[in-house]
Amino acid sequence: MRAPRVASGSHRSGKILFCILATCLIVRLGAVALFHPPLFSDDIDYVALGTSLAHGGGYDLEGHPTAYRPPGYPLILAASFRAFGESLIPVGTIQAIADLLSCFLVYLIGKRLFTERTGLIAAGIFALFPIQMLYVPIMMTETVFTTLLLLYILICTGDAASWERSLAAGVVLGAATLVRPTVLLLPAVVFAVRWSSRWRMGENIKSLAITAAVVLFVISPWIVRNFDRFGRLSLTSNTGVNFWMGNHHGASGSYSYPADNPLVGEKDEFRASELGMSLGIEFIRDHPLEEGVILAKKWAHFFSVDYWLLQSLNFQPDFRTAPNAGFVFSRLPAAEILALHMPFAAVLLLATFGLCCHARADGKVMLVLFAPFAYWVAVHLVFYAAARYRFPVVPLLMIGAAYGVEALMGNTYVRTRTRLAVFCLFGLLFAAGWTAERIIIARQAEKSRGMTALCPEGGTG
Repeated sequence: MRAPRVASGSHRSGKILFCILATCLIVRLGAVALFHPPLFSDDIDYVALGTSLAHGGGYDLEGHPTAYRPPGYPLILAASFRAFGESLIPVGTIQAIADLLSCFLVYLIGKRLFTERTGLIAAGIFALFPIQMLYVPIMMTETVFTTLLLLYILICTGDAASWERSLAAGVVLGAATLVRPTVLLLPAVVFAVRWSSRWRMGENIKSLAITAAVVLFVISPWIVRNFDRFGRLSLTSNTGVNFWMGNHHGASGSYSYPADNPLVGEKDEFRASELGMSLGIEFIRDHPLEEGVILAKKWAHFFSVDYWLLQSLNFQPDFRTAPNAGFVFSRLPAAEILALHMPFAAVLLLATFGLCCHARADGKVMLVLFAPFAYWVAVHLVFYAAARYRFPVVPLLMIGAAYGVEALMGNTYVRTRTRLAVFCLFGLLFAAGWTAERIIIARQAEKSRGMTALCPEGGTG
């Protein structure tokens, strides 16, 4: 997508990078040693699937074959359980090493797209970013998937086309797809970026074809398994369910699966998915104005405070039976909310500044950096959004933020009224979303207090 820009190096750069990487690993291993979050969400299924596989069982939940969770991450858990026992500490250690690799990849991408100093600044942000390190001990896909995504983006950068690079991209993307299938269409974005960078069409098509063929080869065993067990050529049985959760009457824009929803009665995973897809499309077609409001909510949730992580840090048993999200979120420490969200807000605003006010010569490079990010946002506007789901693309924002820091320090940004106005508009949108979120949480918390007053035993009425 773009060849490396030659930047003046220094003997200190290697030492600085070593210190950054060492710090990255130390703080993550510290998090693994000190932070032992409970299993209370998707991680319950992942650990159950990994345990079943480690014991030689099938890909089953509660004794029934499933395709609801893709197999990539449970296979990693199963390998760890077989090698080191069912302790989660070794898994956390593996994820700490994966995050160390992600830090190095952030440096390489920043250096390749901009300058070595940009790469070092971005890697430094990554190493000390609190949310990044706190996810490492959690038994979820975020850390491992982020490494695969960054590796794929690094492979795809550069002007030179080769079958080896396309082959490697396919292997990495295939593995990433088995962890999170939402990444599957990212090669189309790469194709479009290369086309805008005036790649020769023949080379572009050939590269895409090789990558697609390898991806299909990597994921084919799982597809064959699903066809054999369920009679469906599909990667997962949750697509329609997730689509419905983001597109129905009363949808919050985030996870929304009420106990009385129309999908609950359908026991077949794939039929539930098909029903969810049908009902979601019907809702969008018949209620476009309400869908517009839900889209705005999805946007706000994607950039919101990472309440899921905060719940992990402060989990209490009564969270499971909470009457609403406001009941939970209003009980989380304000100091922790600020400590976790302010670094993200700073990175987001600096990256937005870099995107809006970049030097004219860096326009195509910004497309390389932000096109995958835009793709990721778009995917979650189609389905549903949460702060946790932005985790894999936040490192791209860190590179953009490092560029923004350099632009401010070197006074190299472009100061047109239009660009500054666009930056201010994005800043207002982010601030408005965060403010609206706190207002909604306060109202929900007040409602839950009223419900508790009516039901002294803690019931929901």
